Amino acid sequence: MSSNESEYGGDHNNHDRTLAELKELVHRLSIGRIFVLLGLIRQRFPRLEEPLQVVDPPQSNSPDPFRFSTDATGHCTVIITFNRPVDESSVIVGSTFFFSGSLNPSAPGNITWASDDTAMTFVTQDRLDQIVFFGPDGFFSVRLVGTDAGAGVVRDRLSLQPLDGNSDGTPGDDYQHTFVRVG
Repeated sequence: MSSNESEYGGDHNNHDRTLAELKELVHRLSIGRIFVLLGLIRQRFPRLEEPLQVVDPPQSNSPDPFRFSTDATGHCTVIITFNRPVDESSVIVGSTFFFSGSLNPSAPGNITWASDDTAMTFVTQDRLDQIVFFGPDGFFSVRLVGTDAGAGVVRDRLSLQPLDGNSDGTPGDDYQHTFVRVG
């Protein structure tokens, strides 16, 4: 028996080549199945292709996705709606989420989430008059970080892609909304 033949009568080199071809075929089939599966997912869940964006709330007559109000004690409540579930752990007050005013560049507060993680509610710890000067130059704004500068970004819960803050279809932009208080 030659050194290339096995005790079963086969050639080792042919066997190794056949095994390598079989592995390559299995690899190609696996990749093919993945692409087929991705195609089926895209057909079934078309929103998965959209990047995470701030959107108008459902059943709203306002074209403004940013809703706010103040309560009897003067604390401000802000509700922001997203088109996809957000990774809650990526939204951190003072790091990836900022509520600022003409008197306070980063107001503290608390965030709560809708059960489907597509809407967040922020309530300021301070009264609005401690954050915003109520005059011609008074303003307040909300900023959600989508541009990674080392401190993290607001992320999509499913794909973990960063926020598309300017809604151009490409993830990785900040979202900012500013109000000017007059009066």
